[in-house]
Amino acid sequence: RKEERVAIIGGGPTGLMAAWDLAVRGHPVTLYEHEEFVGGQINTIPRYHLDDESLKIDLARWKNLDITWVAGKRAGVDYTPKSLLAEGYEAVLVAIGASKPRELNVPGEHLAGVYHALPFLLAMNERPGGLFGRTGRRVVVIGAGDVALDAARSARRLTQGGEVLLVYRRGPEDMKATPEEKSGGEIEGVRFIFYRAPKAILGQDHVEGLVVERTTHGPPDAKGRRSLVTVPHSEETIECDMIIVAVGEVADVSGFDPDYDFKFSSMGWPEGKRPDWMTDVEGVFATGGRSVVHAMAAGGRAAAAIDAYLAKKHGRAPEPRPDPFGGSEPPPVVPPGYGGATWTPVTPGSGHGATRSPAPPTTTS
Repeated sequence: RKEERVAIIGGGPTGLMAAWDLAVRGHPVTLYEHEEFVGGQINTIPRYHLDDESLKIDLARWKNLDITWVAGKRAGVDYTPKSLLAEGYEAVLVAIGASKPRELNVPGEHLAGVYHALPFLLAMNERPGGLFGRTGRRVVVIGAGDVALDAARSARRLTQGGEVLLVYRRGPEDMKATPEEKSGGEIEGVRFIFYRAPKAILGQDHVEGLVVERTTHGPPDAKGRRSLVTVPHSEETIECDMIIVAVGEVADVSGFDPDYDFKFSSMGWPEGKRPDWMTDVEGVFATGGRSVVHAMAAGGRAAAAIDAYLAKKHGRAPEPRPDPFGGSEPPPVVPPGYGGATWTPVTPGSGHGATRSPAPPTTTS
């Protein structure tokens, strides 16, 4: 057991994996999470991809590690990375991810019946159908990534004979969702509408429709990607009684002062500018990933970088990552696939590696 304490801000997949890897290297770790539970984006994985029993198994493994959990505390309000360094932590990892939904910035966006994808998916896992009831006869999902497909496929399970439409401003070749997710959506009856851009959401007290404009390709932009232009006089209205917005997320760094000078990934999470992800503040690191799998990988790399930094600081060799499971590790990948339009998991027991659960009590090895 080492004396070099490390603090991690963020209990999502990046922070969880970093905490795990640092703890098995012998570092005492404190993980700060502003929610009352850990898991972050893992909590939004639909239960037809990941079953609850896997999460319980993971939690049991975590309890054997030297990790202190601090739940319900917000960075920038209750503490800062600098204040944690002042308390005696020798390194701090900012792993807050990108969880603040991007806005559409169109009229009617805040009508009842308009939801952002991640809160919608979280609610579906907590009480499938309980919070939203039966979604009605027509649901529109705006977006084209894996989160959009998760939302569309989850909504499909609630419509009971209704219709789920996925609206995207570009074409099918530009979708960021994996082929497995796209195929699953098609098999389950999600209808795809391409080359439509949202212009306004209609309704009085509740959403009644989505106004879209047709789009077409214009000249390439500065990065060589084909730009989009709207077609004049091409407005049309898609009647619906629920809209799920899945156009990406950004990080909430309002509680961090400018000294950290984060750079931001194209998908919104903060990173340190140095190759080892250290920020401009000595001992403060930052990283993340675009999916659960990528975020967990980033957490593992950050843990190795932090251990190397502390080893150099204290004149020792970096610690290799031991195998805590005697030859096999929990696979971090949640295998995608089609499980039918039910909540039955595609692969029961898959997806070990992180958990959504009330933060467990402090444990030591």
